[in-house]
Amino acid sequence: VSIPTQIEKKSDVDNSICKNLADKLAELKSKTNVSWRITATTNGTHLSQCHKKGTSKTGNCADIALFINNSPVAADDSRWGELCKGVSSVVGLDFLNEASKTPGCESIRKNVSTKYGSGAHLHVLYIGK
Repeated sequence: VSIPTQIEKKSDVDNSICKNLADKLAELKSKTNVSWRITATTNGTHLSQCHKKGTSKTGNCADIALFINNSPVAADDSRWGELCKGVSSVVGLDFLNEASKTPGCESIRKNVSTKYGSGAHLHVLYIGK
């Protein structure tokens, strides 16, 4: 399905995600007061199969990041904690913290660096609940 219109995305983001993930991201949008957008779905170079086209997991994940006035928010900004809390509150979503070492986020999920990581973001995936 297409990314719901109420969810912002970068202009180069492929619009295809699975319906379950789309529904969960719409729920996340309604639960958070911080400005975030999708930065990757099945576009770019990624390690995860859910980012690659033509696999059984295609479209089950998205990278999301905080943006204020069209600019990415720094990894040390405390607003990452609110986004991490929001994601963790949505039943059926899980995430990899490739964003922030702020206490609000690290208390939920430790920050990790990955081979293909490019900028602060959360790798959010639908886990099927």
